[in-house]
Amino acid sequence: MPTLEVETNVCATGFERRVARDVAMWLHGEGVPLDYSILKFQHLSGDHVVSGPFPFDRFPSGRGPQNFAFVTCYVAGERPHRFRTGLVAALTSALGPEVSAENVFVLFRSVTPDDFMKGAGRLQGADDRG
Repeated sequence: MPTLEVETNVCATGFERRVARDVAMWLHGEGVPLDYSILKFQHLSGDHVVSGPFPFDRFPSGRGPQNFAFVTCYVAGERPHRFRTGLVAALTSALGPEVSAENVFVLFRSVTPDDFMKGAGRLQGADDRG
């Protein structure tokens, strides 16, 4: 069960629903059932993230406030590099135009599908991978 945690300073339900839909559709194209992925959104203020001494959403160049997204992707360790790079491209596309590609940061965490549980038992997927 691919699980993605999106931390961003964009706080809009329509934005979250669109990103979730677009990413789920990409995953579905990769063989993941539509209801077999989870995206969790958390609002993160730019004042709580810094780059050097500067708040992450404002830079000394005077570009003004910037939207950003930090995404942690929990996927099965056996997923190939092609899957991971494709997911990054899908995320970057889905997060735009609100978040520019240069402000999308993606981290992958490899997991064992056996570690995903729902209620009282192990999750069963179409291809049994996360």
